[in-house]
Amino acid sequence: MTEYKWLRPDHTGVYGHGDYSGCLPKGKRPGKWLPKVARPVTCEAGYHTVDLEHLPLHWADGAILYEVECRGMADRSIDKSAWEQIRLVRQVGQLTDPLLVTWACDCAERVAQGDKGKAAIAAARAWAACPCEEHQAAAGAASAAAAGAASAAAAGAASAAAGAAGAAAWAASAASAAAECGWQGERLIELLEGKP
Repeated sequence: MTEYKWLRPDHTGVYGHGDYSGCLPKGKRPGKWLPKVARPVTCEAGYHTVDLEHLPLHWADGAILYEVECRGMADRSIDKSAWEQIRLVRQVGQLTDPLLVTWACDCAERVAQGDKGKAAIAAARAWAACPCEEHQAAAGAASAAAAGAASAAAAGAASAAAGAAGAAAWAASAASAAAECGWQGERLIELLEGKP
């Protein structure tokens, strides 16, 4: 199973501490193995990674996603793992607001119902293609109409739609929820890699 790690633009971990700038991949060569951590425990010690299914749960604004190779002992929780040792294999891509909105729209379209929801997705897509004030206002208005709220920003609306997509999947069954979360992770990687 492939594991991933989110880093901030300054190459520190999104969660926890540590500067990874000295062990980044160079071209097609993976970065160096990080020093061993004795007895990894999630949220306490070790190098934390996520799998494809839980990828969307651990990002931060402007984060850069890396594919990682892991070895040694591991402590696995529901949404992440702590490893004794990892190395960064390749940079997948970096998050931007338009990319996140596009991803959220892709997720929301899979469960969208009604004309208002579809209009909110279309308006958010227009903002992602050209993030100007005019499109943001239109997306906010469409989202507000779909949600029945007073106002909302395009990115927030699309993220809420993506959350609704996940919630709908979980309501169906655990198996379909895992499949939907896996699809969402795969789609996010495709967008990070620049695929349409």
